[in-house]
Amino acid sequence: FAIFEAEFISHILLKKISNNHNIDPVFKKVVKSFCDEELKHAEMFHRLNKIADSILYSGSNIALSRQANPLGLFVLYLMKKLPDLFGAWIWLSFFLEERSLVYSKYYLLDRNQHLNSSFRMVHKLHLLEENYHVQLDEVIINEFYRPLSLWKRKLSAWTLSRFVRSFQQPRRMSESIAKVLKKEFPFDKDRIDACLKELPTLKENQEFQKNTLGIEATVRFRKMLKAFPEMA
Repeated sequence: FAIFEAEFISHILLKKISNNHNIDPVFKKVVKSFCDEELKHAEMFHRLNKIADSILYSGSNIALSRQANPLGLFVLYLMKKLPDLFGAWIWLSFFLEERSLVYSKYYLLDRNQHLNSSFRMVHKLHLLEENYHVQLDEVIINEFYRPLSLWKRKLSAWTLSRFVRSFQQPRRMSESIAKVLKKEFPFDKDRIDACLKELPTLKENQEFQKNTLGIEATVRFRKMLKAFPEMA
């Protein structure tokens, strides 16, 4: 999620504020600060990934992200190139950032003595700034999404729904992670295979859906959706 925010969302936002001279200078400064912090988050997590696997993340920080659905990656490319047409980028940012708070809280609550302390430290720092970012996402939606024409907003709603559904039943990324884990922990191969067999059942798994898309994981996101009829 940090890479998505830095290389996708921040790229679009910087482009939006640089091309619009009518934007309030204070808001522009806030957005610039937001983007700087996202770049910092990406660097923090890149270093964390290198601690976890220095070979896999020796150069790039998207070693596993490349395994995502090609169609989904293409749609993200279109959003990045045509943000005024595909307004779903704003909502996707909101959705991922609020869910990232849940991930960071999990790491802070994890008392496993084998967990590198750097993971807790990075997630603690991320949590402090990301809480503010989620609030700012609501302002960004009102600034860049609300003015869009109705047909563009309906297109955005349709696109967003497809992306959210992909989180209900993970597949390609989870399988890629499993391959890496099998190489690193061959003695746990059977347990990893058992987890893979559960993937098709996750869409009906209430506990998984609650943690992934439940009210607690997306409180502000769900509340904001209700303010736009096309998102209902």
